[in-house]
Amino acid sequence: MEEVNQTTELLGDFFLVGFASLEQYRFYFFVFFLIIYLLTLSGNTIIILVVWSNVRLHIPMYFFIANLSFLDLWLVSTTGPKLLSILLTNNKRISFQACFAQLYMFHSLAINECSFLAIMAFDRCVWPYIPLLDTPLS
Repeated sequence: MEEVNQTTELLGDFFLVGFASLEQYRFYFFVFFLIIYLLTLSGNTIIILVVWSNVRLHIPMYFFIANLSFLDLWLVSTTGPKLLSILLTNNKRISFQACFAQLYMFHSLAINECSFLAIMAFDRCVWPYIPLLDTPLS
């Protein structure tokens, strides 16, 4: 009898049971999180468009704010759609690969966002002594 490598069977799916005791409120949670998700997407998109369209805002601090908004769009989009699909369809399964990809993306984007915040804090701390270019590039 030939033995077969069964490592793929060991890496099964995860079952997410975050709202197990609140099943009767699943639809209300879906509507609430959908509204929050759409407000986050629209708010960050508006910030990016305002900074991009107004030449007077092309200074380093607004550049960092626009990049933070872009990172926040990605960060919310890594976890939000899966949460909404779980609440809507009640399918609480997530594969190991999808869970790993979501975890990797979430942590990478969170580290980048923290780095941008540290750079912005350093810029504000050093600004009185060594100001960056605070005039529009025109």
